[in-house]
Amino acid sequence: MKPATKSKLLKTLITLDLPPSELREISEELLYSDLRYELADALREAASLLERILPKETAESKSPQKKTTFQKKQIDDIVKEIREKNVTKSDIINVIESYLSEKDKVNINEKMTISRIIEKILETQNKNKYNRIIQTIKNIQNQDPFLKGIEKKYEK
Repeated sequence: MKPATKSKLLKTLITLDLPPSELREISEELLYSDLRYELADALREAASLLERILPKETAESKSPQKKTTFQKKQIDDIVKEIREKNVTKSDIINVIESYLSEKDKVNINEKMTISRIIEKILETQNKNKYNRIIQTIKNIQNQDPFLKGIEKKYEK
């Protein structure tokens, strides 16, 4: 997180006129409970909602430009696993579209890289839906066409 963003967040919390004891309680909840995950999901959903409501230029200028190192590593690992299983982009897109309702549709296509497709889902979907989509994609069992041909030949 950029220092300026962190500063804005702290200023916002301070302007809520909460007593120090409540600020400490929030701090403890963030450290020792699931509040941090709930807050992260709520912020991701709010960002998705803002991206849908705000004009495209405004939403893009307010969205973070850099992914965290963890997110980059997570996406790289997923892409590596997908490539090892020879999953096609069309299969990935079909899985994604099967999970999304009309209001949740994401602008993805086969011209995009697999990494970018995964990033789009991470950026636009809540954690649970994202995890279900990724798990389904990982479970696709595509086989090398050459090996599939040999297998069919000897099945008869």
